[in-house]
Amino acid sequence: MATSDRRLLRAVANYSRFNARRTLGAETESAFSCTDFGRALALADPARPRLPMYNRVLGLGVGDAGRVGDILAHYKALGCEPHFDLGPEAIVEPDLIGGLVERGFEPMEAIEYRSRAPSATAASAANPRREFVVERWGHERADAFRDLLGRSGVECPDAVWARRRELYATDEFRVFVARVGAGGEPVAWATSFIDGDNRLAYLANAFTLPERRNGGCHRGLLDARLADAKASGLKTALTDVVPDTAGARNCERAGFGRRFTLTLWRR
Repeated sequence: MATSDRRLLRAVANYSRFNARRTLGAETESAFSCTDFGRALALADPARPRLPMYNRVLGLGVGDAGRVGDILAHYKALGCEPHFDLGPEAIVEPDLIGGLVERGFEPMEAIEYRSRAPSATAASAANPRREFVVERWGHERADAFRDLLGRSGVECPDAVWARRRELYATDEFRVFVARVGAGGEPVAWATSFIDGDNRLAYLANAFTLPERRNGGCHRGLLDARLADAKASGLKTALTDVVPDTAGARNCERAGFGRRFTLTLWRR
């Protein structure tokens, strides 16, 4: 894997750390760690021991078969169940794959990572043919964003929200909302995590109400976040998509090039 791609893997690890802190689906506070095993990164959170997003190994490659035993021992000591996110160079490494299969791991779904440079010229949310405008919501509207999350099926007990609210709609975790007309009804929303160490914006969590899909909201939210990243002086916009989906095609049309695809191995 190229050095630049490994930088992006570090950004993926940083975003996982943040997500472990902000998750609304767990009452316990995060105990996230990121441990280096040579080139590999072992992400673990004993407070969420079986949730794949927070317990995964990134960056294993050629010559790393001998590290699998030590990595699994690391997770066992933490009481976590890991999965391995393997790139193309790892999948063709017979000793590595053989060792995982012997330990009960098998391939599941694939996740595609795409990136591009931010650009203000990409912003097309003001396209007069569109029936919506995109706004960035500040922290004073965090509670309103919680209500939107509820509309998309996210459950959040009041006690959990009281502890996590401070992490939403901030300069680090930015919230963008598409409305039908200025001040109108929200119809779609998305987020942008700002990784200052890597000068990167991680674009994620896009959701459009079912009755408003195929109307350009997803692309409008992409454009608005790209423009925001450009204005913030960031160098890279990164996102992850499921291959061969509408979201992946939208990202491709918006200029996001494929950087790497990871196949998730679980047992």
